[in-house]
Amino acid sequence: MQRAFSIRHLLPRLYGRSAPSCSSFSAEATRCLGAAGYRSGGGGRQREHRHRWQSSGGEQSDRRRPPFPRVGPALLAVSFWGAFKDLVGYETIKLDDDPLKAKIKQSWLLRKHGKRKEAAVVLHEALHEAQQAKDEMAITRICDELAGTYYELGQLDEADKLFREVLSRLMQLHNTKERDPDFIGISLKLADIFAQKGDIRSAEIGFRHCVSKQQEVVQEHLKKYLVSHGAYMEAAGDPETSLGVEYSDPIALFGMCLEAFAHFLVNYCDDDRVEESQKYIDEAIKIGHQLFGPLNAHTANLLNNYGAACLWKHKFTVALKYLEEGAKKALHIAECEKLLPGYYCNYAEALFHSGKEDQSLDIAKRAVELAKKNKDPKVLDYTQRFLKDLERDYNKKKGKRSSWW
Repeated sequence: MQRAFSIRHLLPRLYGRSAPSCSSFSAEATRCLGAAGYRSGGGGRQREHRHRWQSSGGEQSDRRRPPFPRVGPALLAVSFWGAFKDLVGYETIKLDDDPLKAKIKQSWLLRKHGKRKEAAVVLHEALHEAQQAKDEMAITRICDELAGTYYELGQLDEADKLFREVLSRLMQLHNTKERDPDFIGISLKLADIFAQKGDIRSAEIGFRHCVSKQQEVVQEHLKKYLVSHGAYMEAAGDPETSLGVEYSDPIALFGMCLEAFAHFLVNYCDDDRVEESQKYIDEAIKIGHQLFGPLNAHTANLLNNYGAACLWKHKFTVALKYLEEGAKKALHIAECEKLLPGYYCNYAEALFHSGKEDQSLDIAKRAVELAKKNKDPKVLDYTQRFLKDLERDYNKKKGKRSSWW
């Protein structure tokens, strides 16, 4: 197993230039986790239909969801750290002239560009070659890649079967322990699969197990660094720079577990679990601040993603709390520039349904202005349509005729 790689170097790629193929949490954590969690854009299960929001005053709106309800999957694929280095070009591993490795790299590129079915074909070819060569590590790695690909495609039965096989191989052939990051990562994927299949009880057991195990890892881990008790610490400066990735990566994976569980509680459980979910997401936010500082793309995305999840459940007051904080942070973060119009649409939606219609309209207009500066035709078109729909609902609620009819 190769050493964990730096988190901070991946932020511009993950959060600044290519929505939606990124996660809210760390490099090490995201690479340990599976793709397309929580109906997000990166996995092909983003909801595109029109959604009717129930406002506090009994009005209903036909507005579409904002274009970036999630910046990207809460869970991503490719669990092996070295694989991700090749994918993003950071500390690139030379693949030499090995045809098998070339096929794996080809599958990464296909998945990166959304060609997941083609990637699955390539991986099946690579798996056959690895089996012929009796290369056990390669077989395990390819099975993991293939499972992640099926996960992204929404083919959950195939993904479930392969992830279980990978876990079995990791334990039996590669001496991987239950608290190993790869094991935790695949367990999170399987918990999400349980949730998507409707087995909520098993999913919750899985998520709680991951949170509990990784918390134990972090508590023991921090004993090596300046503290002797507790799960968190306030480090002066940048912990990753001052203490290295060996310090930051286990904590980042814990944050990922907390974030995943918080989203599960919002997306799949009863409404009375939302307050509980806030406790988990708040701890994840603390970790984000600790690792990256108060103004960073990671934390802005985390806030937006969670707020968007609360919008889906019509928990508008809760959604507003996180979306407002996220939008204010994102305004001062260069990496968030292209995503800011989407953040503002989410923020405006939450404001409207929290009884702050005038402010909502102002924020929606600001989203259009930001989209014009970004010069992205699709985003501009969306924000303009969003504003028109918002104006229609605003005028309907105020008893005025819409200016665009």
